[in-house]
Amino acid sequence: MATGKQTDHGIITTLARAIELSDEALAQVARVTVEGIRFGLPASSHIEAAERDMRSALRQLVLAERELRSRPGFGPRSEGRPERIAEVLPGPGPDGVRGD
Repeated sequence: MATGKQTDHGIITTLARAIELSDEALAQVARVTVEGIRFGLPASSHIEAAERDMRSALRQLVLAERELRSRPGFGPRSEGRPERIAEVLPGPGPDGVRGD
């Protein structure tokens, strides 16, 4: 049974990394969209579809991680990763303008 728990912990570690990478990729797609809006470019249906797909994939990864963590013998998340998706844009600087 110990081998099963080691495998589960390995999967959780891998899922956590996949969630981090997916979160970062989603943030980058959002940045592309915002930059397009800033420069007056028409919306790309491909980028919109990619964002939807990435959101869906991220949601599924989080659900898979929660399901695995809900198994007996697993406690709450302990690696300090926040629950929510990272901010897409930085806050305004002292001059009131958002940073890049």
